[in-house]
Amino acid sequence: MKKTLIILLCSVLIGLGFVAYFDTHFDTEKSFFGEAINRSDRWQETIERDHDHKYVLAGGSSSRTGINPALLLQHDGIPLVNAATHAGFGAAVNTELALSYLKKGDTLIVAIEPDNLTGIEYPFHNYTTSGLKFLVHHSKPLDHAAHLFTPSAEHYTTILRGDASTVLIRLLKPLFSNELYRYSIDKNLTESGWMSVNHNWMRQALPFNPAEMMPKSKLNRFGRQLLTDIRDWCARNGVRVVYSIPRTLREEQARAYYASLALDISTIMPVLRDPALGVNPNPREFADTVNHLNSKGATDATMELGRELREQDYWTSEELRAYLHSHGYDETGRPLQNPANEGTPATLP
Repeated sequence: MKKTLIILLCSVLIGLGFVAYFDTHFDTEKSFFGEAINRSDRWQETIERDHDHKYVLAGGSSSRTGINPALLLQHDGIPLVNAATHAGFGAAVNTELALSYLKKGDTLIVAIEPDNLTGIEYPFHNYTTSGLKFLVHHSKPLDHAAHLFTPSAEHYTTILRGDASTVLIRLLKPLFSNELYRYSIDKNLTESGWMSVNHNWMRQALPFNPAEMMPKSKLNRFGRQLLTDIRDWCARNGVRVVYSIPRTLREEQARAYYASLALDISTIMPVLRDPALGVNPNPREFADTVNHLNSKGATDATMELGRELREQDYWTSEELRAYLHSHGYDETGRPLQNPANEGTPATLP
């Protein structure tokens, strides 16, 4: 009986070890974004030969697909490293990767997806299991001097965990499909690290539900602490920092939500003045998700970012308040009792 239990226990441990190892080293998503980071590393070396200072972009895949560093350099002469990865890795992991590229005199562009800052209350360090595994095995060492966070022992134990269902699906999927993962390193990653995606799956913009979205239009506890810590770290290390709202496929009315969020963020760091407030209602400029721009959408977003950086164009709190009021909301995102423009379409200030 004792021998049987020992054999059973050893079998379980071996199985868990296999799942964790497979999930960490052979996960196609982590491998893809790992190569994206490798290409960003090489792009950094390229632009630093001719430029003393640079911009570094932090965020999820909306930024990795939405901003083309080579186009930005060619059209505007602006050197930028796209250090964005995947929002599912967690905002802290997205931040860690970007910080490791920065030097004194550089500028950090924070483009973390609003959902990672507002509607979901994450634990403070926000290291997802998947994100921490990626950070450990596909990025800079965790003891890099630039790191904002210090993972605890509990964080490291996540490396030992594995998602058996995910591993099983990835082992079986090739039997039923020719495509294990819909993104390819050869087809979807450029030399500058830009993630070029041109699927044609999107048909319409997400509807705007003000009753659901507007109450979530402010930073939650984690989002406020994260952005404050980023700002303070940048100040200590001689780095400028700004926020940029990443583009998303939503109805135009959703701009009120992003205006309210931008107003909140502007109390911590400057917010680049994208007249669209991150909203693009045209499904023809998106690829496979509401956050992934195709080549046309990415070109437009990159050119707009170049203009904002050249002109150092930021939203003022007065502009954002005026925009909210004109759309029937106060500065907290709550509906006004008597909207100033009731029945009259408002325009951007």
